[in-house]
Amino acid sequence: FQKGAPLPIRTETLQGSINIGSSGAALYFFRACSLSPLMRRRCPKLKKKSFAFGYSMIIAMALSWICLNFYNTVSLNVYIPAIAEELTVSTAPLLYMTTVGWVASCFVTIIGGRIIPKVGAKSVLCVSAIAEGVVFAGIGLSRNLLLTQSLIAVSSCLSVLYCQLTSVAIIANWFPRKKGVILGLVTSAIAIVTIVFLPLFSLTIAKQGITAAMCEWAGFIILYGIVGLFWIREYPAQVGLAPDNMPLTDKERAEFAASA
Repeated sequence: FQKGAPLPIRTETLQGSINIGSSGAALYFFRACSLSPLMRRRCPKLKKKSFAFGYSMIIAMALSWICLNFYNTVSLNVYIPAIAEELTVSTAPLLYMTTVGWVASCFVTIIGGRIIPKVGAKSVLCVSAIAEGVVFAGIGLSRNLLLTQSLIAVSSCLSVLYCQLTSVAIIANWFPRKKGVILGLVTSAIAIVTIVFLPLFSLTIAKQGITAAMCEWAGFIILYGIVGLFWIREYPAQVGLAPDNMPLTDKERAEFAASA
């Protein structure tokens, strides 16, 4: 489009004709899906609208923050002493690797920022969540100090990929007007970890031992990653919805027309 030019009434794109002026959802769908070949692959034909599905993305992203808080924060105080006892070493060399991992995650963030636009936030989130589960189980199974230290550092690096970078990007796509409020709701879900997850994890270790407990709890985030591949959508246009589950306003439509 030329700057300031009126929007065309119809366009043949993707699956048939879309009446651009008919609704804000269709306008957003056209806007999102016409940006690049990658975006067009992520935007299939319009499906039946489900506003409940749109709000379920809040739950999906909240789960990523719950996983971050459990696997990379509060569980450290429980499983590292148990692992150190198994390896007959002090907790210091293991705890130190969490710091190394968080420092290394700064570089992972830069790399992730380049990868996400190419392959999509959803793919990065789900694959790295599955990888986190494998690494978490590996920490419990390992009986080699160097390998255990390396896995702890890798676990810290993965957290920025399955949570911090990707969840914020998906929230911004789904709720651009209210992303601050939604992100606040999502991050507040981490309180569940201390109240529910941590006591259950400690109980599992007491009953089944550290190895079995870590393998079992690794299954939670692996399951989350697998289900997320089918559940999570990166853009509301992929299911025929508008951002924030509401049509574009006349002002926003005018701004889009002016900037197109």
